[in-house]
Amino acid sequence: MDTIKELLRALALTYEDPTESELLVLAGLSSDDKETAEGLLRELIGKCKPLLKRIPQPAAGGTARTDHFKIGFLNPDVKRHFQRDSELKELLDLDKDAVRLQHGILALHCFSHIMDSAASEIDSVPDQAPHQEAAQSVVGATAGTVAGTVAGTVTGDLDTINNGYALEESQSDEMNEEDEEEENSDEDYLAAVAGAHDGNSTTEANSKPPPTAMLPYATKHWLQHASEASPDIAERLSLERDFWESGSEIRQVWLTEFQRLTGRFDGLSVDKKLKALHVAATVGFPRLVESLVNAGYAKEVNEYDSYVNTPVGVLLMSLSYHPYLSVS
Repeated sequence: MDTIKELLRALALTYEDPTESELLVLAGLSSDDKETAEGLLRELIGKCKPLLKRIPQPAAGGTARTDHFKIGFLNPDVKRHFQRDSELKELLDLDKDAVRLQHGILALHCFSHIMDSAASEIDSVPDQAPHQEAAQSVVGATAGTVAGTVAGTVTGDLDTINNGYALEESQSDEMNEEDEEEENSDEDYLAAVAGAHDGNSTTEANSKPPPTAMLPYATKHWLQHASEASPDIAERLSLERDFWESGSEIRQVWLTEFQRLTGRFDGLSVDKKLKALHVAATVGFPRLVESLVNAGYAKEVNEYDSYVNTPVGVLLMSLSYHPYLSVS
């Protein structure tokens, strides 16, 4: 019964219908044994069948997929009924303080998923060391060839000179090929970690999102849930150094996917010059900005992004049109 209640609480407070995988994260039911977790979720949904439904999601060509569903209330009126203060309290044991607590739980579940998924993506990027070693080996061989050529010149050995030049030219071609391969690998690495799509990308490239294990609901809405939670959630999140420290690869992976899904950072350059305060300010979360300042990021207040914006300027722009956050 408690698990069913937790499921309904999560669904009552979501901003859009989550997929089965997303609901597992939101309700704290995710597990390494995905098949077992999904089986449990479907069993719980079956017990709530008068209230909930599984909604097949379209695949390419408009046909319904049998392996990908969203979970939602039977109709919008049922969800609105659950969202009334009186019903939240009576049916789900959620008074106003408990609602804020529940938003905090949803935010932390989503954030934990983001941290795990981004770390896995970064770990899966191929190591560049072999290419660097190969390039260094070629450079060393070329240096040796040049030395041999010079020695041949001193002794007047024309054969050595000619052979040296021929070998040097051959090794130079090899080095150019290795450099080109290393360049391509570096570009692949950056694309895999940052998923970068600049403004000059073709329509075809933009139509194919970068592969990511990060679930869209968690990516888009963890900060929104945190903004509706009690103040201690912002304080707790501000202490996550691996995410907020300057140059964090984990934050860059999330930020790139968040921008792809929402466009929230349109007009800004989504790169590592965006500091922790820029991010919190852009999403219009003043309480998180304050918590980050208190957590040791005060030095970023006057730092600029690539377009010479300070976090304070970004925050003021954000609050002028943000749909759900305020200065409170």
